[in-house]
Amino acid sequence: SHPGYLTEKILDAMWAGSVPVYSGPPDIDDYIPPNCYVDAHDFPSVHDLVDYLRTMDSTRYMNYLSNIQRFLESEKAHVFSSDHFYAGLKSVLDDDL
Repeated sequence: SHPGYLTEKILDAMWAGSVPVYSGPPDIDDYIPPNCYVDAHDFPSVHDLVDYLRTMDSTRYMNYLSNIQRFLESEKAHVFSSDHFYAGLKSVLDDDL
């Protein structure tokens, strides 16, 4: 849970069509919109988190999925794509060659 340390796991869940339950860095909202995941830090206990997940209705779940889809199609998500990674790598290699 270090600021700026974001793993691929939250994105893997989104790309797989799931709503992530995430317990990551305190600045996660700088990278991923908060309406795209369930933040485990928002719950005082695991029991409360499980309760929230069990009682989530289909409307709320579908809202998460819609928000995720919009995010994944946005420029903000592009920085996490393989295309972005390869373009950056190519740029570095081109500069060195």
